[in-house]
Amino acid sequence: MLKKIFQKNIFRNLLLGFCLAMVIAVALLPSTALAIDLEPVKSLADRFKLAKYQTFSEIFTAILKALLSLAFIVAIIFVVLAGYSMVVSRGNEEKVTKAKQSLLWAVIGMIVIVASWIIISIVVETVKTGNVGVPGP
Repeated sequence: MLKKIFQKNIFRNLLLGFCLAMVIAVALLPSTALAIDLEPVKSLADRFKLAKYQTFSEIFTAILKALLSLAFIVAIIFVVLAGYSMVVSRGNEEKVTKAKQSLLWAVIGMIVIVASWIIISIVVETVKTGNVGVPGP
């Protein structure tokens, strides 16, 4: 029963999660909104060579991309599990239909994840450079 409820609401949940990520990205990415002096932290990080990211927006972007990477790996696992379910169903139409539906939702999830990655990259590049467009190399 819980699985049916989850499957019915998965698209809505993915869409809401995507919208929430975009709102957070737009609200937190501009470095000018962060009015805290980070020089002491930067100098300490430089001294110990910990400063891979220089601004809050870079840290936030890295965290978002890491979460999207993890979500993509989970979606791949769901694709593999759906394929396995399809193989072991041995012609049982009900199980094959269920496996196809799981595969469909996993692929939709992967598409949403890739679209989120692209949109985040474009938003970050736009905020950094002020130029609207696809990020360069």
